[in-house]
Amino acid sequence: MKSLVVEGVGKRYWLQSRPKRKRDAKAQKAIAGTWRVGLRNKLRSKADRSDKKKELWALKDVTFSVDPGTILGVIGPNGAGKSTLLKILGRVTHPTVGRATGRGRVASLLELGAGFNAAYSAIDNILMLASMYGIPRPEAEERIPEIIEFAGLEDFADQAIKYYSSGMYVRLAFSASMNMHPKILLADEVLAVGDMNFQERCLERVREGARQDGLTVLFVSHDMQAITRICDRVLWLGSGEIQGMGDPEQIVNEYQRASLSRLELSAKRGPHINRYGRITGARLVSTDGNELAGVPTASEAIVRIEFQIQDPVPGMRARTALEVLNKGKLAFTAMDGEERPIESPGVYESSARIPAGLLAETLYSISPSVTLIHSNKESPMIAHRAITFMAYSEDPAYQQRSHRKNASKYGIGVVAPELDWAFASKPELTS
Repeated sequence: MKSLVVEGVGKRYWLQSRPKRKRDAKAQKAIAGTWRVGLRNKLRSKADRSDKKKELWALKDVTFSVDPGTILGVIGPNGAGKSTLLKILGRVTHPTVGRATGRGRVASLLELGAGFNAAYSAIDNILMLASMYGIPRPEAEERIPEIIEFAGLEDFADQAIKYYSSGMYVRLAFSASMNMHPKILLADEVLAVGDMNFQERCLERVREGARQDGLTVLFVSHDMQAITRICDRVLWLGSGEIQGMGDPEQIVNEYQRASLSRLELSAKRGPHINRYGRITGARLVSTDGNELAGVPTASEAIVRIEFQIQDPVPGMRARTALEVLNKGKLAFTAMDGEERPIESPGVYESSARIPAGLLAETLYSISPSVTLIHSNKESPMIAHRAITFMAYSEDPAYQQRSHRKNASKYGIGVVAPELDWAFASKPELTS
């Protein structure tokens, strides 16, 4: 018998081309008093014409089934519908059409700290999670030592989790969810947040649960190496539809070939190309060359930009730069201080090192650009949001994150640089 059956699932959202801006009464009165009547009526008429809703199908006619004990990898580009599918399976949202049925308890790891109360301790949150799953309190209390030990939080079990680092959050979330003994585990990219040792322990625990307890796992990741290493099957989503499902190595290879083909097809258009060349790739890697989906804030990371020059002109030079964004807003920019000579056609690579102690614990995207300079002219190329990653802390406690208590009011910021501080007592002035 199947542990999970998805039949004709579709999810539709309505997009409004011109969202109406809400203003308080005082602001509305002030604005209305300064506009001329004719201009106001003209703007209103334009808004009325463009105030139409447009359909967006995040998922379309998705049908598949999963056997007990299967680890199913879910891959696809950003916006393919992966997270929407997991939210439907986790009952976070309802499908517009179709239905999804599963057998047994479902545990979801869809968002960092989701379902936790930041003011409660780890123990209190475990008991609350257990009650949500219908587990009696005495049984939940018996599981607490194992959960805390696996998460490595023995010294912080009674500490309010609002002071936890993001790595501590995800360790607690994973350990608590797995110890609820689910039959279906839904894991999004949140597992990319955490040190490599803990990630390996998580993956081993998932494999053990699938092998011994018949645990069914849906594992969303952009890490193709992890997908091929631990998954029994792979589901490939694109534009909300199933593009392929089957053997991990075969589906991953097809997905990667298709990604390269899309890049080739888009070579005739888009801001990443001009008449002289195009940006062909961008990667975020560790100092030892491994590709990263998450970056510890205390570690360095390297951005590698690859671009191809097809038709250089004499005296051409290249200047590379990065725009680093947080939730669509610019966090900072960085630019190569030198203009590098381009002397012949070929493939070039530029790299930039992000120093340790700069990033905050949040989600970033990077837009790399290459500007070709020749004859006092500039020909830019930019790959918008080519890289997306999570920065996270591995600090064992809140020692360097004491501002977390104000995070809900002020936010954690887009960067969190480690500055050099000095402190000394100042002698009193003598007359």
